[in-house]
Amino acid sequence: MPKTYSSISGAPYGTAVNLASATTTDLGAAAAPYLNITGTTTITGFGTAAAGTLVLLRFAAALTLTHNATSLILPGGANITTQAGDTAWAISEGSGNWRLIFQKISGMPNVSGFTQALNTSSPNNTVNASSF
Repeated sequence: MPKTYSSISGAPYGTAVNLASATTTDLGAAAAPYLNITGTTTITGFGTAAAGTLVLLRFAAALTLTHNATSLILPGGANITTQAGDTAWAISEGSGNWRLIFQKISGMPNVSGFTQALNTSSPNNTVNASSF
């Protein structure tokens, strides 16, 4: 059964609770469904939580999320370098496996090669999807 939270007040997810980044940043042990990830330590996993657990994350600083095809599934199958203000939904698939839906604060997509494709686009500002 997914983790439930009995002390949510105000907005649906309440106020973000600080959680320091660590190699394994244990979202399953966190006391809140909305977390502000502090620090700059590279994250390679999010610990164990019941399948279906959903946690909203906000990053306070630049750090690296390391993609793993089983335990930390990131958009585009590549590592992500966060910046302050980036957000993500982390969804537990059970057994220590997590999937992220990630949004950069800049609004730009987090797709490898996208910026390069924009910089080399045609004069009418079209981007050929096969560029990336």
